[in-house]
Amino acid sequence: MSFWTCVIAVMNCIQLQSAYAEPQAPPARLQGTVVDAVTDQPLQNLNIRLRGTFLEAVTDFDGRFVLGGIPPGSYILTTERAGYMQVRAAGRKLPERTGLPLILEDGELRRESIRLYPAAIVSGRIFDDMGSPIPNAVVVPFRRSFDEDGRPALKFLAAGKPDDLGQFRFNTVEAGEYGFRITPPSSSRQDALTPSLTFSTIYYPNEAEPKQAAIMRVEAGQQLRLDDAYIRTMRGHVVRYHVVDETSKVLSVPAAVSLRRVGDTEIIHGAATGASVLGEFS
Repeated sequence: MSFWTCVIAVMNCIQLQSAYAEPQAPPARLQGTVVDAVTDQPLQNLNIRLRGTFLEAVTDFDGRFVLGGIPPGSYILTTERAGYMQVRAAGRKLPERTGLPLILEDGELRRESIRLYPAAIVSGRIFDDMGSPIPNAVVVPFRRSFDEDGRPALKFLAAGKPDDLGQFRFNTVEAGEYGFRITPPSSSRQDALTPSLTFSTIYYPNEAEPKQAAIMRVEAGQQLRLDDAYIRTMRGHVVRYHVVDETSKVLSVPAAVSLRRVGDTEIIHGAATGASVLGEFS
């Protein structure tokens, strides 16, 4: 077989494959506008992305955006701009459930009008009972909610830490009602007169129990400055435990032991018995 005969045969094969290949689905197109949900003003320079892809756009002066060449399928549209909450489908309240689900068909032109709420800012300061700032405390916003059995529970959100001056700040707080738990550093204060003093966890403004915490209403775009919080010192306690089987009074397998406050879902202390069934929390 000559060289040119081989070339012609290969070209014929390619043409046959092209003739029987399935036609590609026409791409979809997405366009829309983004506005401030409070003022109805268009939002420019806002990033629009389809999660899990490289497709993205930036809104123009009038808040408009266009995304073309999108293969048909299911996507999650996300938004990003400093000072604003991320887009979320109607009815989705949990902080981690952000993004707008989309199903795009062959050749579809989808139009979306997106309204974003300004993020609120919550700040404050933390001191000990001597008036000194506490930089290593942990501040955790929470919302009152219910567990799987319908019982009242606390839904804790992302934590923050104060700076060297005891100042903390949350820059992207969604509108809603919040309480704040302030957990002190783990180190204790010791001296000759008070051999075992430690800081106590408080619920803002200065309560020991979560049910007594002040619940603050935060509006979209609000800058809320909390009153100064003071963490008290208290004498530490030691809780000793002995884990046994209820029937045999002997425990042959490891067990997990934890300590938490009544009405609080977060564990204060946790340990595994391991080879020993004796232990203590201090």
